[in-house]
Amino acid sequence: MKSLYYIIIVFIFIIEYYIFYVIYIKMKNIPIVIFIILFSIILLNSLYLKISCNTTIEGLETKNTDKTNSNANDDDDEDIKQRFNKLQEKVNKIQDQIVDAEKSNNENAQTLKQLKNKS
Repeated sequence: MKSLYYIIIVFIFIIEYYIFYVIYIKMKNIPIVIFIILFSIILLNSLYLKISCNTTIEGLETKNTDKTNSNANDDDDEDIKQRFNKLQEKVNKIQDQIVDAEKSNNENAQTLKQLKNKS
């Protein structure tokens, strides 16, 4: 498929050169030549993007097919479990901090009430 795009690009260059030769050298019409050059640049860029997008998609597909092995899936499962355990530990620490903060808030509220009652 890539070779077809490259053939199209070469064909566009040949047509552009011919048009440039006929219009610019024979007719001396500069605005048309500028328009054709800009149009061909846009067309070539779109073809280049099409080629590059196809190669990245093919590269992603090969990466995904490599991971279909059971070993790769087992490694992924273990990695996910380790991440989950780490996150669970962080959640537990945060919950403990919340409980400690609530206790200290209750103690502070009681001491504040005692100070108000004394005064």
